[in-house]
Amino acid sequence: LGLSGGNPNLLLSYRDRAEIPSYATAAIATATQKRLVVNYPQPNLIRALQDITRAEVAALVYQALVVTGKISALASPYIIQPENDLPSFVDIDQHWAREFITRLADLELVSGFADGNFQPNALINRAQYAALLVKIFNPAPIRPATKFLDVPDSFWAANAIGQAYRAGFISGFPDQTFQPQQNLRRLHLVISLANGLRLPEADEEILDYYEDSYALPGYSLAPVAAATKAKIVINYPKPNLFEDFQEATRAEAVVMAFQSLVYLNKVNPIDSPYIVDFDSDAY
Repeated sequence: LGLSGGNPNLLLSYRDRAEIPSYATAAIATATQKRLVVNYPQPNLIRALQDITRAEVAALVYQALVVTGKISALASPYIIQPENDLPSFVDIDQHWAREFITRLADLELVSGFADGNFQPNALINRAQYAALLVKIFNPAPIRPATKFLDVPDSFWAANAIGQAYRAGFISGFPDQTFQPQQNLRRLHLVISLANGLRLPEADEEILDYYEDSYALPGYSLAPVAAATKAKIVINYPKPNLFEDFQEATRAEAVVMAFQSLVYLNKVNPIDSPYIVDFDSDAY
């Protein structure tokens, strides 16, 4: 049917979602959102790995015809009806980045895992970050492509890495590698967004706000100042502690990407005490 765009949060509707193979999560989320799924006798059990009956096949085909406008819909308690208010990830209720994550998930720009978790405190590697950049920004190229020795065409994130590189968000290393499995550092996360968004220059005195600004390497001063001025930097739990060489978490990457969308006027801002935001007139 060529359907796409299912929100992974919808898998939280199924009590047995952990049994859904990873290769099927996107398709089942899409089918759920389009009201293709019919579960009898318990609507909240997908039973993904069980054999299917002729009746179930007929019901799914009927729903497909409904989706394509070929026939009228029937009322049935066994058709999954996704709610407008999608369930949240089960592991972010008390997390400092919950609202940012939920907002981007509602926009179908980030997703979690089949078990209903987002894993906000998990570290994000360079390949995963490239995929996040492409999903959120779909950036246009500003420079020619390059070939990284450790990113074969068959690598799952090869296309995303290539697009993010051509757009100026990321670069490789002098030995012509990208090191896709290497965890992303907070410093490189901020530099990446400053470069990719081509932020205007800012007075580097703004960096005095950070208690540990003395540790920032010279090459990072201009982009970090620019990102700070643009209110893209998020520091948890202390806003005035940059911790440049700490490895970035999924939550930190998502929140700074969200702040980038705020800067681009693509989304409305969210109030948070961890966004570096101060009286710019002082700088």
